[in-house]
Amino acid sequence: MPETNEPFDVLSYVAEHHPSAAERAENELARLESVAVRGAEPTPAADSVLRRFGETSTPLVVVSNNSARCVHEYLARHELAQYVSAVSSRTASDPRLLKPHPHLLHKAAELAGRDVSHCVMIGDSATDIEAAQAVGAATVGYANKPGKRELFARLGADVIIDDMAALLSIHAARTD
Repeated sequence: MPETNEPFDVLSYVAEHHPSAAERAENELARLESVAVRGAEPTPAADSVLRRFGETSTPLVVVSNNSARCVHEYLARHELAQYVSAVSSRTASDPRLLKPHPHLLHKAAELAGRDVSHCVMIGDSATDIEAAQAVGAATVGYANKPGKRELFARLGADVIIDDMAALLSIHAARTD
């Protein structure tokens, strides 16, 4: 296996080269993600964004390549679950359905009761932007690390932000 620091690369490698071990690899990855949740702190202002959007009639679905279990654990740990309509996340050991594949976005739109082309994907990775563009959803690139603003610009993200609080202003302007 080539060297990597990306857990989804490991899951993909195992699923492709050792399919009988894919479920075991998925379970171990989900366990490690749950351990990571215990030390994870919210992205600055993300909790305010979730609360604001959750207080409106705007359905908010978390879309993540991480395990559904760890996403739910994270939301519960930070008392944010009540602001989220649903979670569209990894539930099986098939990495082909993870972003940039549009599967999770289609599922999210279905859970929100919306046509996917009327959805907005707010993401901090190239795969987020690529998956959203594949289904015709609007994209907001969250440039939380050096180089991401340029990456999202190259990918053609509709909006690029450096601070999640910017979403509060965008949402306020949209609802006025």
